[in-house]
Amino acid sequence: MSTILWLFVLLGCLVPAVSALGEIPRPEHPRPDFERPLWLNLNGEWQFEIDQNGDGEQRGLTQGRDLAQRILVPFCPESRLSGIGNRDFMRHVWYRRHFDVPSGMRGRRLLLHFGAVDWLAKVWLNGKYLGEHRGGYTPFTFDITEHARETGNELVLYAFDATTGGTQATGKQAHSRESEGCVYTRTTGIWQTVYLEAAGATYLREFALTPDPANKRVLLQCETVGPTAGVTLRLRAYAAGRLVGEERVPANGRATAAVLNLKRVTLWHPGKPFLYDLVLTIERNGAVLDEVRSYFGLRTITIEGNRFLINGKPVFQRLVLDQGFYPDGIYTAPTDADLKRDVELAMAAGFNGARLHQKVFEPRLLYWADKLGYIVWGEYPSWGLNAGDRTALAQAFEEWREVVRRDRNHP
Repeated sequence: MSTILWLFVLLGCLVPAVSALGEIPRPEHPRPDFERPLWLNLNGEWQFEIDQNGDGEQRGLTQGRDLAQRILVPFCPESRLSGIGNRDFMRHVWYRRHFDVPSGMRGRRLLLHFGAVDWLAKVWLNGKYLGEHRGGYTPFTFDITEHARETGNELVLYAFDATTGGTQATGKQAHSRESEGCVYTRTTGIWQTVYLEAAGATYLREFALTPDPANKRVLLQCETVGPTAGVTLRLRAYAAGRLVGEERVPANGRATAAVLNLKRVTLWHPGKPFLYDLVLTIERNGAVLDEVRSYFGLRTITIEGNRFLINGKPVFQRLVLDQGFYPDGIYTAPTDADLKRDVELAMAAGFNGARLHQKVFEPRLLYWADKLGYIVWGEYPSWGLNAGDRTALAQAFEEWREVVRRDRNHP
């Protein structure tokens, strides 16, 4: 085995231990590209139970019932870091925890976010059924404003995961009990951060950003939720801390569009990244209703024949195949530093990017790629999916659209 391969094997085994008792694992905001200042991380110890017969709802697990075990979220129950470490198949699992709404978030609209739950998730708050989400790789959100209390909220989640059924995209999760070949330990249930954010009566749901460096601007298409009478969207771009662009436009629901002209143009390029900070503020009569912090890079991508061009310059792509599995965390990196180190190791070995193989990675991996000037190719984790099943295929198409919407603004 070569020296550099030995180095990668050794470094891959040096996984940091779980945070000390009482500390929140993965405490950082999971979406640096869409971050509100008022938020609450709900990672940490939850109650947990494997529902062997799939009858938990009939047994009343949706409200007021203690579960049999404890788990450390956001690590999946197959992982050592979760405290469970069950490597067998688990079709039905339940989670439960309590939380208080911080005083600074009370009286505002409350948005409950799940980064990813594999595969079918159903959620209850204080006994009220909030809804469900299908797909193991994409985020989903519930507006819990009408159902949340100031203190003592009971949050319950049920996850169904039929890895071998052909109806789910499982990527490199093994369909046999043990890892074999190039398929590895499965992931069931919660595997990305759960968090609460506070917004206003009118808030920003999402935005799509198109860089236009030739014309010294970026184009934005935004969606706002809530009353729009007298409401404006204010956009500010900063370069190295200096304001280089500002614009205000009327908030108009899904049709909120803006052009943000820039006084300074510095391109994002592989190995030479430059990121602008972006602040999007929903206002009414000067009062801030909602604020989201993000960032962007200015760059163009074109193809000429067999050449791939970034900013009009051909880029030879030296790509590593990134598996996205961690010995102790399975799908979930033990720490944010591990995600950053994955990019740094690849760049130190001479690669300028990665193919993210058969998995939709955590948003913070894309954040570090943006920060460090690293190219990534995302792909859908299609292994395990019966493409002849129209229902399964329709679900895969819907999930892939959700992936594109989540990741489209990364440079």
